[in-house]
Amino acid sequence: MWDKYSCVYRDKDQEEQVSSIEELNKLFQYKSTHTDHTSVWHNDDTGKFFGHTNRFDPEWASSPWSGGWYNFNHTKVFWEEFFAKKFFSMFFNNRSMDYGDVTVDQEIVYTKNDKLSKIKNSNVLVLGGGPSLDDLDLDTVDKYDFVISCNNYYKSEKLKDVKVDIALIGQGTNLDDSELVSRIKKDETLIGFEHSHKLAIDIIDEFTRANDTDTFLYLTRYFSRLGFASRAIVLALCFGAKTIDMVGFDGHRKMKEDKHGFDQKKDTPEYYDMTKYEEAAVVFWDYITTHFSTDVNNLSESSQYNVYNGIKTHVVNKVEE
Repeated sequence: MWDKYSCVYRDKDQEEQVSSIEELNKLFQYKSTHTDHTSVWHNDDTGKFFGHTNRFDPEWASSPWSGGWYNFNHTKVFWEEFFAKKFFSMFFNNRSMDYGDVTVDQEIVYTKNDKLSKIKNSNVLVLGGGPSLDDLDLDTVDKYDFVISCNNYYKSEKLKDVKVDIALIGQGTNLDDSELVSRIKKDETLIGFEHSHKLAIDIIDEFTRANDTDTFLYLTRYFSRLGFASRAIVLALCFGAKTIDMVGFDGHRKMKEDKHGFDQKKDTPEYYDMTKYEEAAVVFWDYITTHFSTDVNNLSESSQYNVYNGIKTHVVNKVEE
């Protein structure tokens, strides 16, 4: 299914790999309306170009804070020099708790935490909520230095005895759930919150204060509709993990899901579009394999529930052509 996607332009090479003048003109038009040309890909089925789009490209610039099929919050240079701190302040400036000093680099803005610094050169396991989570070999978990998960991980029967070191929590999680709080305290889990219009900083402050949790705030430059597990991978990459394995990072299928790794049932999102999900996945693997040197592997790629089978190999081969 991935053969229809070709990498036709990379900024570092400055060579357009298209088959006709017509396609070249279309590529020039795409580049003229998109600010980031790190990689430009072509979908042979639709004839469209796509790549490292961000929320301020023309498609979404009129309402950049609403959801969209972009892949980044901004370009690398603009993010580090201006946007990251402004973005962070928009959501977290009125915080009443001290979460640590705010640090910015080309890929992430975050509040410093000693546990995050220990990710460097470590072996990390990222556990997403896809149904392939059931395939996790529990006997292998102890070989990892860090286990990172997200949202309603604490509801998973499979993970009941797995110590989760870092959990990224979003607006879909009930912060008043005593089961969540109990699990955090039991595992001494570091909790990460990113921006959300529905999960305001005063709610995060109150949760942290009431439960005495170890909490950090963060925003990654990468941001797409692939979900929290993708940003958990990016977070581990930003902090210099040596290896990253993932389980339960399955993508979406056309039918509604009857099976989920965390929740008993979770429907496919209303904005579901298989082609756009595939393109977002191509950009994700392009990004993590070209911007970082860490070895990243999807251990459940061959699962019947996983839609990403073969994508890493395809993307790497196309980028290197």
